[in-house]
Amino acid sequence: MAQKLKTDKSLIDEIAEISARASGTAQSIDKQKQTEAERGENAERYRILTEEALIGVHIYSDKQKRYLFVNRAFAEITGYSREELLALDPNKLVVSEDRNVLEQRGESRKRGENVSIEYTLRIRRKNGEIAHVMSRVHPILYNNEAAFLGHSIDITERKRAEEIQRLQYQIAQAVLTTEDLSELINLIRKELGNVLDTRNFSVALYDKNTDTITLPYFVDEKENFDSFPAKKTPTAYVIRNDRPLLATWRDIHRMIKVGEVEMIGAPAKLWLGVPLKVRGDVIGAIVVQSYTDENAFGEAELEILEFVSSQIGLSIESRRTEQMLRDSVARNQAILEAIPDMMLVLARDGTYIDFKADRDVYLAIPRSEIIGKNIRETGFPEDYVNLILDRINKALDTGRTQPLEYEMKTPNGLLSYEARIVPLNKNEVLAVVRNITPRKRAESELKQSLYKLEVTIENTLRAMAKILETRDPYTAGHQQRVAVLAMAIAKEMHLPENQLKGLHIAALIHDIGKICVPAEILSRPTNLTESEFALLKTHPEVGYKILKNIEFRWPVAEIIVQHHERLDGSGYPRGLKNGEIMLEAKILAVADVVEAMLSHRPYRPTRGIKTTLEEIEDNKNILYEPEVVDVCLKLFNEKAFKFGDANGNNGTDFRQNK
Repeated sequence: MAQKLKTDKSLIDEIAEISARASGTAQSIDKQKQTEAERGENAERYRILTEEALIGVHIYSDKQKRYLFVNRAFAEITGYSREELLALDPNKLVVSEDRNVLEQRGESRKRGENVSIEYTLRIRRKNGEIAHVMSRVHPILYNNEAAFLGHSIDITERKRAEEIQRLQYQIAQAVLTTEDLSELINLIRKELGNVLDTRNFSVALYDKNTDTITLPYFVDEKENFDSFPAKKTPTAYVIRNDRPLLATWRDIHRMIKVGEVEMIGAPAKLWLGVPLKVRGDVIGAIVVQSYTDENAFGEAELEILEFVSSQIGLSIESRRTEQMLRDSVARNQAILEAIPDMMLVLARDGTYIDFKADRDVYLAIPRSEIIGKNIRETGFPEDYVNLILDRINKALDTGRTQPLEYEMKTPNGLLSYEARIVPLNKNEVLAVVRNITPRKRAESELKQSLYKLEVTIENTLRAMAKILETRDPYTAGHQQRVAVLAMAIAKEMHLPENQLKGLHIAALIHDIGKICVPAEILSRPTNLTESEFALLKTHPEVGYKILKNIEFRWPVAEIIVQHHERLDGSGYPRGLKNGEIMLEAKILAVADVVEAMLSHRPYRPTRGIKTTLEEIEDNKNILYEPEVVDVCLKLFNEKAFKFGDANGNNGTDFRQNK
């Protein structure tokens, strides 16, 4: 802007100099005895320079009170055509408040006082906008008549930039120094009034829950609102669309006709609103309006109002943040007071800096003596001291919370504690310590109860298996041996402990559904008929129905119902395929087939280890899970797997080379 002004001034100087020479030449033609051709050449040169100049040039007759000449640039500054300017009273161009500047200059000139050739005033363009113009004026003779030659540049943008810069500074200062929001908005409105009309100015906040707009700040010449329904008002339009709206009364009327807005209150000639945001969320709007001037605001005023909106938004955000911080501090203080845990602030070397504890039972020395002490002086065994110091240093070095559990002898006996070591800064940590002795005791008692319950369940299930075996003496021990092989496979596959336990329980009673099959069918020494075999095939579903309502910690019933399913869908009772069958059921299926084929039955002798292993290997990835088959083969061929009997005694070595 400074460079542009300098250039404009230099243009003024240049044209003024040529004008002066031209004027002087016109007044001293006879003295200098210039030829007619020279005068014509100078006049043409001056005409071209004046017509094409980038700055405004005008010649004004004080006697006739009108312009005698204006160039194209001057017309552009005013917004009028050259013809309109020649017919216009120049005083009507000047803003009324600045006309006295011209009057005072005229009076001073009449008194013979020295009047500056340069001055700045405001004019009103044809469209109603105010423009700041800097002019230099020289007295000349024009067609043998006293006149004034003026050279003008439009400095509106410079003036506006200066005013906006000052406005921004004042508003920014007010945001930092003014605590009351209403007072801040009032100051902003006062400053804003230097660059735009703020006689009708409001800050509107939107309540989404009630669809209501409240007005914490509202100044208006015709209306007096505290709040109003948002509905389709122009204010709501700005808020919901998150964009400014600059609209004349004609624009508003068109929007009303198409249903975009609905008006409340007195209609304005010009309405301008911009969104008010906090952290990117629209919370309301800032609105100015004019009841009399349709040209009161433009794009420049819209940009200024957006800046003001951002500053008010920052102020609201700052105050909300401060209030949230105060609330957070109060809430945290209340929480700390309510927490029964001991809280200690410790230095890197283990020195107590501060603490909070409700009971002395946490400490081996009185609370009054703990500040300034080191943890080595408060009853901790040496190994625990080293452990605590290690956690403190890890927390400080990594910036992460470190957990810790320890036991400590107190007047109330051996107590268990858990702590969380939280880094506060480079050299201090917060240790939150809780007495977990009751929880540890309860956990120990619960584990004992759970163990006893599981033993009871397992013994009950074994008893159920025994009952089943009394109905089918030829398969006595089958379920126990299947459980042994299934567990061996599962352990070789590194199944987690929880899956191992569920598989073991399921294997022990996987044929419990056979209780619904008549004993004569189970022990028949001949092949079964089709209908009898169909009855036998119902035993997985029967077993599922018997067990499904028992609240095991493992999916025992589901494993049992699936143990005769096959990868290709040829199994029963549901015809499940690979991807639908549980891994535990796949293991149980292989173990069940292998044990059955190796065992003697009334209707057939044992199939032998070779045939049995060929069966599962040939049908690997067809009927049986490949990984389970591979592990089973490895157990028999490489690790000399033995079933053992129901009492855990060693059984037959089935390796093929034996």
